Order: sequence, then structure tokens, then C-alpha cells
Amino acid sequence: MTRKPLLIIAAACLFLALDAPAQTGYLSSILVDGVVNGFEDQSREVFFDRSDVNGPFGGGPDGILGVGDILTGFVRIDNKVSPDGLDLNNQVYAIFSQEITSVDDSDAGSAIRFGPVTPGLGLTLTELGVAGAAASDMVAVFSRNVPFSTNLILNSPGDRVGAGGVTMADYLDLILKEGTLELTAGLSDGPFCTGGDSDCFQATSVLAGASVGTLATSSSSITIANFIAGLETSIDPAGWLLTDAVTAGFFAPPAGPFSVNELVISNGAVRGAVGVANSAEWTDGSELSSLIQCGADSERESIPCGFVNDADFVLIPKLLLACRFTGGGVDTDLNWDGTLEDGSMRRGNGAGNLPDNIDRYQMGGQAGANTGAQPQPKG
Repeated sequence: MTRKPLLIIAAACLFLALDAPAQTGYLSSILVDGVVNGFEDQSREVFFDRSDVNGPFGGGPDGILGVGDILTGFVRIDNKVSPDGLDLNNQVYAIFSQEITSVDDSDAGSAIRFGPVTPGLGLTLTELGVAGAAASDMVAVFSRNVPFSTNLILNSPGDRVGAGGVTMADYLDLILKEGTLELTAGLSDGPFCTGGDSDCFQATSVLAGASVGTLATSSSSITIANFIAGLETSIDPAGWLLTDAVTAGFFAPPAGPFSVNELVISNGAVRGAVGVANSAEWTDGSELSSLIQCGADSERESIPCGFVNDADFVLIPKLLLACRFTGGGVDTDLNWDGTLEDGSMRRGNGAGNLPDNIDRYQMGGQAGANTGAQPQPKG
């Protein structure tokens, strides 16, 4: 029988702690453990009219807002509002992309549900350039330890991709190139929008089935839809764990089920783009996809169009801190004399005179040994 006379153990462990982890992104560094962390955001999005997926143009526009249409854009997370107030100083953005999966017209103010975008159209998070995004993800959050070079809500990023003028692709490129990915989320726990811990992304709007021409000329002064989402994260901020802890209530139909989710987007309001700064740029999706935006099916034209949104962004994070356990041990036969370094041992002359079929070890160690980063765990 062979055995190792001296055993050194090194194992990873996770401890809950109260301080932010070292060497993390900006978003990770401002989260507070175990309580509601609430943020305010505003976004810009382009609209792609893909409703007529079985139409004469193989998925071309049908001229109305409906199933198959896609919304893609960016979010600027402006402020942290709970449990403490903080101006995020243009340091946190998100990229999102979502597809309408169903429209229920049984109630005034139709319930519109969203899901991940169909692959192959250039508009999934992965196709947009978010490395590591899951197929179910619809939003990816990026941060920077210094402000992003441009406030994308107020200013143009300039022509960064292609040579066809400034479009939404240039806005997304700045976020992808300057930011560090901190979080991704989407629909994972189903059946969706059924309460419990099910995920859901839902809007209600009188514009379901409306002409996309109406969308293209909607004013920023008029709220045309409201939305809410309860999502599952596939990537959590470094050093943190998100669990189903935030309550979300959804629109009817069905009759307003509540769920608990890892990330909740609430109080969402959608307005038109007319009159908004640089809307001619960020409503243009031509460098993202060849899909038609707002245009007549028969003419196959594409008129840039999109929306302005604002919402709240809510999560309850639990802090995880890596630590280390170290230990060692010897066998209690005490019969290793250093001459058999290959690990074999003799029987019959040890302190316990153990039979050949018994191994006995005496162990010791320390939990919470110092790691290579502050704060140091102790235990």
C-alpha cells in the first residue's frame, strides 16, 4: 500500500462579509449588502419592424407594432437612490436587446411580453459584441472606474464604426470598448409571467397593433407605454451573489401575479423620440442590422425610429468574499523515517500497531488564512 505521510490541503471557501470586495468594477464597489439597492436610469432604443415573420419578404415589416418586432439600445444608469444617494457620474451603462414574443389585446392597454432576440439577425447580445452573454440574456451592464468619455444621453460619440455617419452602433461601440462587463440578465425561470420566481418582461400600451408611422412621429412629451421586468442574472457583479429576493408585480392579463426575481426593472415609461437630442443618430439601426425599421412594406424603405425610456433598476445583493483554508496532517503510526520518500510505509512497528487495512491521520489547520487582497478574512 502507498500513502503520503504528509498531506497539505488548500481549499477555497466563501464567507459573507460586510465590506465591498477589492479589485472589482465600479458598480460592484458601490453596492450595499443585504438591502434594496435602487437606481434610476434613462435609455435610448431603436425599433425594428419584423412583425410579418411569414410575410412576402421573409420577415419584412408589416407596418404595425407586434410579435417579432425588436428593440435594441443603451441605458445610462444615472443615480443610486437607495439605500444611499449617489450620482454615478456617467460611470454605468447597459446594452439591451429584446423581441416582442406575444401581444394580448383582451384588455384596454394591451399586455406586450418580451423575450431574448432570435439569433441570426445581428441583434442578440452576443451578436452585438457582449462576450459571455447567455442566449437567455437581454441586458448587459457595464461600468468604468472613471467616467465614460461621452455622456451618451446628451452628446454624440462620433462615427466610430463604418463610414455611414453616426448611428446606434457607434453608441454601443463606445460602451463595449470603454466599459467592463459587470452583469447580464434575461429570462430563465419559466413558465414566464406566472408569479412565484418566474421571470417576466412585460409592457402595457395602447399602441400594440398601431401603425409604425405613429411610432416614428411620437413626441417625447407623451408616455406611450409602461413596462416592468423581473429577470434572472447569468453574470453577477464581481464578489456578489444575486438571488430571487426583489418583488415585481406584473400587468394584467394575467391578473397581476407577483414574483420575486434577482433583478427588477420597475416604473418603466416609454416616450417618443421626436425632439430628443441626437435622435437622428441613435434611432438609426442601419449599422446594427439589415432589418427594416419604420417603413411601408410595399416600398421596402427604412425610416429610422425609436423611443426614449426611463425606469428604476433594483436588486438585493449578497456579498461573497473569497478566503482560504490551509491545513496539514500526519499518519498516527509515526513510522515514516524519511527513507521511503515514494510514500510507501512499513506496518507493525508504529505507535498504534495498526492493521494493514486501516489508515489513521491526525489533522490540523486554519480557516480564514490571509489572502492576496484586502480586506483580509480572519477565522
